[in-house]
Amino acid sequence: MKHIIILALLILVTTFSLGQGLVKIGNKAPKYYFNKVVNAPTTDLDISDLKGKPTVLAFWGTWCAPCIPEMINLAKLQKQFGDKIQIIGVSDDNEQKLKAFLQKRPGNIWLASDPSNNLWNIFDLQTAGHAVLIDKNNYVVGITETEKIDSAVVNNLITSKQLNISEDRGTKRLAENQDPVKLDSTTLYSFVLQPELKGITPMMKQPRMGPFGNRRITIINLVPGVILREAYDISIRKKIIYPTRDDSLKSNQNSYCIDFIVAENNKADLKTLFQKEINNHLPVKGEIQKRMIPCYVLKSIEGKRITIKQSTKSDNSFSFNGLAFNGVGIPIHTFISYIENGLNYPVYDATRLTGYYDIEFSKNNIEPLQSTKDSLAKLGLELVKDQKEMDVLVISSR
Repeated sequence: MKHIIILALLILVTTFSLGQGLVKIGNKAPKYYFNKVVNAPTTDLDISDLKGKPTVLAFWGTWCAPCIPEMINLAKLQKQFGDKIQIIGVSDDNEQKLKAFLQKRPGNIWLASDPSNNLWNIFDLQTAGHAVLIDKNNYVVGITETEKIDSAVVNNLITSKQLNISEDRGTKRLAENQDPVKLDSTTLYSFVLQPELKGITPMMKQPRMGPFGNRRITIINLVPGVILREAYDISIRKKIIYPTRDDSLKSNQNSYCIDFIVAENNKADLKTLFQKEINNHLPVKGEIQKRMIPCYVLKSIEGKRITIKQSTKSDNSFSFNGLAFNGVGIPIHTFISYIENGLNYPVYDATRLTGYYDIEFSKNNIEPLQSTKDSLAKLGLELVKDQKEMDVLVISSR
């Protein structure tokens, strides 16, 4: 059965709510024992033993690029306030990674390894980059984004004054098999546009398997500029151009949810058809143009052989995080998009690699550029700054 559905500003009856966790603000801090603590007087710690001293538990990971500057800022606050407070970074990283971080970024904060993420779950934190503030009487008085913790917040925590920060545990993610729009697998064509679903983490899903494999795109809570960026495979904002300030404003306000499905025999044109639909229904539209822009050129190191392995597959299967990329049967542009995201800088392909490849790549977020260059050198590749004519996405009002 064919469905053509265009529902602008449709509010679905969806019962998502932000969880309250096992520990609420105003509760006693839990007794929780760490047996792997780095940079502290002891290698084990029960956080309830810190009664008498205000404490900040900052949840992070060396794999979380935005968390690194937050931890650097917390180290500065620990130095500023000394023994009046104790800041503890709680991570699922092992001791070796935490010690390596401290070697690159020395500081006085303690780093605790919690590989099971149990404490994370006790406080019902949804994402890294959140912190729990505990007063000197061992009561939880705040749960918020780590970036909101500054000297004023810490001083108020020490002096038992109102913190003046909003509660924030992060937004919930949809489960892998959770569908925001319920449609039968026999659907041949569907385009659904609706406003933001409150309390849900922004995301994009494109199933590769099952009845909707390679013929469905689901967008959750993304602004038009990001939706267009995903539709045109533009990996970073530095490759986006707004002709006017008004175009920029329209592109980056008001989040939307979109669900798009095409027939099995049209799945090769999924992205092209998706581009057409969103250009007709979002407040802005996108167009790919060639522009001369500053970039890194990715090329072979002179005198060295590129050691990337030619693949026997072409299924473009890959996984990645802030520290590693693993791809099987991928075109080189997929790997380049990963590099661009990590460096937040355009990368021009001068490798002349036109096939499909198996690539294993790792780096760190402590020194992202140098670490990326070192890992690329092992593959026989280097990054050189230059200016090149590249595809950019021009976003303008319809």
